[in-house]
Amino acid sequence: MSNGYWKKHFGGRHDALDKPLVLNSETYTVIGVLPSWYSLPGRSDLWIPLDMSTDKVGGRGSHQWKALGRLKRGVKLAQARADLQVISDRLAKLYPGNNRDVNPIVKPMREDLVGNFQAQLWILFGAVALVLVIGCANVANLLLARATGRRRKIAVRTALGAGRGRLVRQLLTESVLLSLLGGGLGLAIAFGGVAELRNLLPATVPQPNPIAVGFVPLAFTFGACLVVGILFGLAPAVESVGVASTEALKSKGAVAASASHRGHWLRDTLIAGEIALSLALLAGAGLLLRTFANLRATDVGVRGDHVLTANVRLPHDKYKTFQQGQKFYGQLLQKIQAAPGVQAAAITSKLPLLGGNNTYIAIPGQQTAEMTGPLVELTSFSGDYFRSFGIPLLSGREFRAEDHELTAKFMREIIAAKTDEEGKAVAKKYVLAAAINQTMARTFWPKEDAVGKIFENFVEFQVVGVVGDVKQQGLRNAAMPETYFPRAWDLSEPSRPFSVVVQSTGPPERLTGTVRSVVQSLDSSLALMDVKTMPQIMQESMTDTQYEAGFLGGMALLALILAAVGTYGVMSYVVGQRTNEIGIRMALGASRLHIVGMVLRQAGTLIGIGIFLGLAGSAGGARLMKALLVGVKPVDSATYTGVSVLLAVVALAACYLPVRRAMRVDPMVALRDE
Repeated sequence: MSNGYWKKHFGGRHDALDKPLVLNSETYTVIGVLPSWYSLPGRSDLWIPLDMSTDKVGGRGSHQWKALGRLKRGVKLAQARADLQVISDRLAKLYPGNNRDVNPIVKPMREDLVGNFQAQLWILFGAVALVLVIGCANVANLLLARATGRRRKIAVRTALGAGRGRLVRQLLTESVLLSLLGGGLGLAIAFGGVAELRNLLPATVPQPNPIAVGFVPLAFTFGACLVVGILFGLAPAVESVGVASTEALKSKGAVAASASHRGHWLRDTLIAGEIALSLALLAGAGLLLRTFANLRATDVGVRGDHVLTANVRLPHDKYKTFQQGQKFYGQLLQKIQAAPGVQAAAITSKLPLLGGNNTYIAIPGQQTAEMTGPLVELTSFSGDYFRSFGIPLLSGREFRAEDHELTAKFMREIIAAKTDEEGKAVAKKYVLAAAINQTMARTFWPKEDAVGKIFENFVEFQVVGVVGDVKQQGLRNAAMPETYFPRAWDLSEPSRPFSVVVQSTGPPERLTGTVRSVVQSLDSSLALMDVKTMPQIMQESMTDTQYEAGFLGGMALLALILAAVGTYGVMSYVVGQRTNEIGIRMALGASRLHIVGMVLRQAGTLIGIGIFLGLAGSAGGARLMKALLVGVKPVDSATYTGVSVLLAVVALAACYLPVRRAMRVDPMVALRDE
């Protein structure tokens, strides 16, 4: 059993081992508890041995099972794929009806577990790297400003015989020490936050090894601290020792002017780079936030506000025949429909957004016998399925009682057939009813009325109605062509799981007890599984995008703050260095408005250059995120305009205090200081 199930139902007691456990009328013995990190398959609490007999795993054509295997030493993945393809081709020749176009998909388990998160992880890693670079640029600017103030001291040491290499080593030692201290503080925060991170990660992220600050993160942090300490400390160090001692020992104003001419381009480059990188992060976060908003506003095709869903699975040893399954689900549907607070109810083979079953069909007149038929989604149901989910009927009619009875009659005869020839003879006698979605109607019968059309799936089906599209494979994927059959079609194996769908007059959660009591009134050994409201299912389908947008948004906010701090620091330094100039200008009659314009022009130029470079970089980087975006293009003018304006406003707001200081410069004080 899973660790969570063990703690929830057995209180984490060790005497739970060897205890009997009744699952769907079958008795099992508990032999072990899995570690807390194991969460795959994602919905499982209990694991039992698989009975490989045909009546348990299904007949030929049941393709729902997966296989795990460990490659022999020295065997490459390509060789395994080739070997299994040979087997697949052989089976396709022997059993063309069931193994046609069924090919093995062989991939490493690592890819199966985290392959869906590969792009997200690289994007998040890139976001962290950009924030690190922005922070380092800020520190480099501060070191440049500090180096300018130390020119006289360094000049004196140079005049006394200190070598340039020795001075550079000293300054680099200081920057590396500063970097290591920052890295140590970051590790302290990481140790405290990693436990919380484990709790925040969605259940869809596998954690075979509990996330911890181990040797690899420690080594990476140490290496990163050394690299950034040297890389971003080198320019200030070289700048500090790059002025002749005779020039550095001149008056304060001359030194400042000299420093300004030699160092301003480096500071300007750093601040423009900060703005550009911040814009890239803001653009990425904006695109993901718009994607998240689009997913929330996506029309799934169903109205789920008052819909409760749950799964029921009949034990095979107790419900072996078609008649037993048909009787149980018929009684279950009747009792739920009669329960108070229920507006509509249905039993279905699958639920929207959770993926499901698909099948090949043949359309007379549209293909030859040699051609592969199209693949369509398949959903079977009984009861008020369309009404429960609010799926509109666009043309034709819904299923009637006689449609369900005819399908059940066909299934009884086909199950009783002893040979393939008998089965084909039975199929020729029937034309069963089917409903299809709008996409299927447009795909196979464009510009025609699909009602009354015929398609084949072993037996002929006649389209009796066309309904609205429903997204079955998640919010990010468009609706596929889909057909709906009466529930009896999927009851040849009564032990397959079915879902109960209930539309309530009030909050759907209140009907959980009602549905559970109805199930147990029919069979006290059965459990109600995966009880969820439709809004919960929709919310879970957006979990990945929600975490992506939240994390990247957090990084973008941090980058925005760092960009504002960097802009403020540079403009404060510029105003401080130009105090004498400002004093002279004001003494010669320059107005305060003129001084403000002078400072803002310099800041605005840097911000404008940074935004321009950031837009160019964002357009390229956003294409790497294309697979994560829904309803928004990688180059989205609205998003880019919005983040550019936001960044410009924040950066200009960061200039407020330096501008205010420039306005208050007293000419006499500035000149006296010189």
